[in-house]
Amino acid sequence: MIAFNPMRPAVAAAPRTSTACIAAAIVAGLIALGAPSPAEARSEAAFSFHLMQVEQAIGGVNGDVTAQAVQLRTRAGFQNFIQGTKIIAYDAAGLNPVTLITFPSNISNSQQGARILVASPAFIANSSPNAQPDFLMTNLIPPSYLAAGRITFEDSFGGILWSLAYGGSNYTGPTTGGFDNDLDGEFGPPFAGPLPSTSTAALHFKGLSGDLSRSNDIDYRVTPAPAVFFNSTGGRYAAGDGSVFGFEVTGRCPGAVVLVWSGATPGRQVALIFSSSLGNVIIPQGNPCAGTRLGLGPQNIPLVQTLGAGPNGINTVNGNTNSGACRGHLQLLDLDTCRTSNTDQIP
Repeated sequence: MIAFNPMRPAVAAAPRTSTACIAAAIVAGLIALGAPSPAEARSEAAFSFHLMQVEQAIGGVNGDVTAQAVQLRTRAGFQNFIQGTKIIAYDAAGLNPVTLITFPSNISNSQQGARILVASPAFIANSSPNAQPDFLMTNLIPPSYLAAGRITFEDSFGGILWSLAYGGSNYTGPTTGGFDNDLDGEFGPPFAGPLPSTSTAALHFKGLSGDLSRSNDIDYRVTPAPAVFFNSTGGRYAAGDGSVFGFEVTGRCPGAVVLVWSGATPGRQVALIFSSSLGNVIIPQGNPCAGTRLGLGPQNIPLVQTLGAGPNGINTVNGNTNSGACRGHLQLLDLDTCRTSNTDQIP
């Protein structure tokens, strides 16, 4: 396992305080590269499809409500036998089901954490690079379902294996499902807001691939940057035209986290910078991108590591956080253009 190594700070160091030891601990091991720690997953459904999350969903891109995508993620290995299972959308009352897809075949990727991307043709045209979904949507989520509704992953007999309800109190339908992915079978309360459709953000599960559902209102959030979707072979696609340099952290702290970004300069380097607070510190002279204003505060602000931006400016890194990093903030700096990403808080 390769660790992020201590490097020369990207900004002027703050005066040493009683919290300096936290910064030292963060530099020494804020994030260790490698696969996340194995999460709990039940094994009785081996060689099946039961252990599955609705990881991400988008109802439209920049107002085009025909540009839709739903991404599943397997919670354990050998859950790739999805032929005959379905993704279904329901209205605000949990009625009038619309089958987005009945899967016509399985996928070949049998590893835990494998993604399954289902998208509309318009989403392909509104993603960068143009997405290569595993399957095309047979039907779209009706526009009237975007303010409040429910998306489910169901077996061929109508058993609900994962439920994502949204719209807060405007959704009045059921939020229950089976026990394979939620210990009490209750996936609600719903996420408070609508299914995103007016920007490049998506509704995204905040946990790791092995995690069970707790409730939609705490498990999901709107991505703070353009959503990055994955297909089963590892392809990565950002919603929108790829011009926005965006960044997201998911997972748990202390423990495993996943960093995902898009919009960086393809094939170049980005710097990952930590701070215990938000602010507007300016990178001083003698450092790369001197004069660039960050969205981070000056205290405990080490440069954690430089990373490859990815061939399309999209990349993802798995890592591990220690307790000194929890609730801190991260930001990326494009070392080619000196553009900065949004900041995001370590969960």
